[in-house]
Amino acid sequence: MSGCMSEVIREGIIYFIQTQDRGPSYPCIESLVYQGGRILSSRKIDYSPHLSDPRLQDIIRTNMHTLHDDLAREISGGTYARL
Repeated sequence: MSGCMSEVIREGIIYFIQTQDRGPSYPCIESLVYQGGRILSSRKIDYSPHLSDPRLQDIIRTNMHTLHDDLAREISGGTYARL
């Protein structure tokens, strides 16, 4: 499993984004948004249709970064401010 974790601060509140590839036995990318120990959001991208694609690692990497960056933008835009 590979992944990344980021901290985003909005209006003095710290949010964490954790994104990971769950691996070949569960072929999906999962991102979680945390604040104060609570999970505020969970998103998944299924990449099982691409398992035989020779560009699989590039597909995973691209989707992982896109999902992670989208959530960071949502946090910065205030999507989770009221949760």
